[in-house]
Amino acid sequence: PDHGSGEMDEAGEVDDAAVVASSEASEMFEATEASLDLVAMLGGALLVEIKTGNTAADVYGGMGQLQLYPRLLPKLGEHVLVLLLPALPQPALLKAIRECGVSLHTYRLSNTAKGKVEFDADFLRLCGLA
Repeated sequence: PDHGSGEMDEAGEVDDAAVVASSEASEMFEATEASLDLVAMLGGALLVEIKTGNTAADVYGGMGQLQLYPRLLPKLGEHVLVLLLPALPQPALLKAIRECGVSLHTYRLSNTAKGKVEFDADFLRLCGLA
């Protein structure tokens, strides 16, 4: 796959949506027992909450999970908190997310039958894939 574009090639599922990850990335990501969407262990540890929408409810849910998991699982306390949405939310929510110290990134599902996902370049850099 072309990691620079964020294209991945092995199918999986996150939040009931088809998501793909390259064989390299699959070694770097692991699910946790507490229904965490994604924990990436690279140069720095990431705690990533992936949502399939960008509504206020999606943001509230994602932000709540990102705030609770490190408190419920102390080993996640030093992880960088990342909210991954399919598009940016409304400006007021965007501002609030930033004020909470959560890193916001976006992804895009392709319209192909293979269901490829493209992540923004900053997210790929954060994951060490760009």
